[in-house]
Amino acid sequence: MAQCYANADDLGKGRQMPVHYGCKERNFVTISSPLATQIPQATGAAYALKRENTNRAVICYFGEGAASEGDAHAGFNFSATLECPLIFFCRNNGYAISTPTNEQYRGDGIGKPEWGFC
Repeated sequence: MAQCYANADDLGKGRQMPVHYGCKERNFVTISSPLATQIPQATGAAYALKRENTNRAVICYFGEGAASEGDAHAGFNFSATLECPLIFFCRNNGYAISTPTNEQYRGDGIGKPEWGFC
């Protein structure tokens, strides 16, 4: 609430948009407003964990609209080639403001085993 009211108790000190919560102590990174920017950011964080040789992983949530952005493909490629400990979690938000799946992807938008990336 302190963030929404922009008062002195805001832990982000006004450096984040409302409802962009984060917590350094719990390793919870704030979300990014621009579409798909969190994907390469998550890849970088996962690569850092790999280099530190920790037994930790990163999970990155995004909607299907973000999967059509160049940042997503760059993040997927870096994550695969660097073998990062990263889980990509794509949610279908088609009921909201997203472009309908049939206009965004060829086919139904669901990966098939014969495509080689399931």
